[in-house]
Amino acid sequence: MNNEVPKIIIKNNFQKRSETYRDILTGEILEDLIFRVTGQRAYTAEFVDIEKNANGNEKKATNIGRLALVYYKDTVTYVSLSEDKPDGRNSYFQSFPSAMVRYLKEANSLKKLAFYFLPNKTGNSIETEYHIMMYRLMATIGTNFLNADFTLDNEIKKFISVTDFINYRTNVLSRKQNNSSYVTIDEDGNSVIYGKVYGASKKETTLITLAMRAITSTKTILYQFVEKDLKALPALDLEILDLMDVQVIKTDRELEKHELFEKSENLRLPSYIANLLEKLGPKKCAFCNCDLPQLIEGAHIFPVASIKKMDINQDEKLALATDKDNGLWLCNNHHKMLDRGIITISENGAVLISKMLIEPSSAQFVNDSIVHTQISKELLTEPFIFFVKKRLQSA
Repeated sequence: MNNEVPKIIIKNNFQKRSETYRDILTGEILEDLIFRVTGQRAYTAEFVDIEKNANGNEKKATNIGRLALVYYKDTVTYVSLSEDKPDGRNSYFQSFPSAMVRYLKEANSLKKLAFYFLPNKTGNSIETEYHIMMYRLMATIGTNFLNADFTLDNEIKKFISVTDFINYRTNVLSRKQNNSSYVTIDEDGNSVIYGKVYGASKKETTLITLAMRAITSTKTILYQFVEKDLKALPALDLEILDLMDVQVIKTDRELEKHELFEKSENLRLPSYIANLLEKLGPKKCAFCNCDLPQLIEGAHIFPVASIKKMDINQDEKLALATDKDNGLWLCNNHHKMLDRGIITISENGAVLISKMLIEPSSAQFVNDSIVHTQISKELLTEPFIFFVKKRLQSA
């Protein structure tokens, strides 16, 4: 479509609201949007009320992604419109990922992705720490914020690395945030996302995954957790993730039970790592100050090998093996020392060295390597102590 005069096309109907886009997009808003996209004042606008489905039958044209398409010359710009009545933080960003995946599927190589802030009719803040994080993710995948200079107080900066994103989420956002996904780097340097894929969470997971893919040269892996009858990511999202070379691994409790009981090696199940990320935050050794994620592992307090021997059913064993209180982040060295009994944890959380198992010179090395000789009170919960006692009993 080659248009010398910009043309904007909008499916007119909301998914849940009775009013239409024609009702809220005034001539002033459309003129401003078109000018910011094309630099032109003149334009034509088409609000689509009816469209044909796959069978050729007519249906109401419902707008997915709060999306407007601007055609100018040979270029198409996908413009996702903000909520004009912002309410909850999640609902404010539900639409953008839907627009984003449709943009990524667009065959025309002359394409752009943009976001336009509509006038805020509620006065609710759209610049909280969470909002800023989401804007930064959107910028990371190449979104052009058309009128952010007019709407926001802060400049939107891309994330420059996976670690940059992890640090923002850890140090700026409250740990009490109800995170739907967790991001880390594995021992091979791959970016790994552990994502919930139900409700509003699935859209956040797609956005985070694609943003991480955009800033890493290593493999990007997404574990999508599917629970009971809850669906996985939408088909279009999965199609785009595959197109962007993201490895998507579906997992649920039955698959993890198979992994746990059919494999002989001591596995680190995806839900276990996700649970540790939820409780402990980013990878950092509990015994020393190593925070290089490639060297940090999830270490069971009560070993999986001992759990497997218990006289309980498989569901109960899986629950113990993936319990967030049954673990610490430990570097490779300290993990091996714990597993081999060179280091032990007492019931009061003291980190002790079993000097009888090693030579005095080696004991000094181990002693020097331990920076933290006491598990923090924050982690020394009743469930954690339960697992410490179980380990001591099974030793």
